[in-house]
Amino acid sequence: MDNFFQSEEWRRFQEMSGYDSVRIGDDAQGFIHTLPVVGRYLYTPRFPSRGTVDPESLLGELIAHAKKARCAWVRIEPETEEILKSWKRAISEWGGNDGIRLIRAPHDMQPREVFVVDVSRTEEDLLAEMKAKTRYNIRLAEKKGVRIFATREKRYREVFFKLIE
Repeated sequence: MDNFFQSEEWRRFQEMSGYDSVRIGDDAQGFIHTLPVVGRYLYTPRFPSRGTVDPESLLGELIAHAKKARCAWVRIEPETEEILKSWKRAISEWGGNDGIRLIRAPHDMQPREVFVVDVSRTEEDLLAEMKAKTRYNIRLAEKKGVRIFATREKRYREVFFKLIE
């Protein structure tokens, strides 16, 4: 898998979550999001998914999709700093920029590191592929009474957000 956030599985998940998707170029995609105050925007996680993609060739198509979907802006979350720099160069050199500016968002929406784990395998197989220290920490957490469970209760959500902060 080249890039999980540009995969067919991620597109289907986003659509099941209520977001519209758009194809950009041959192998890229974006998702239409809406925020209460600023409105609709086209979000492209890890876009373009390959460092070899020429940003100028996709820029016009990206903007056309955003305009067609009545988006006020586009959020590009590139995989690397080099890709971000190439997008900045492309926008400054692009003839029809219509006042387009590329600024870095205060934070990325997706994590820097992504691990895809096949959870259909047995727990023993998954643990066997982990580092010894990771297995130790998992077993130590079990001994200390750490519980893992799924819930939608607000009180647990607040605790989760505090842990993330």
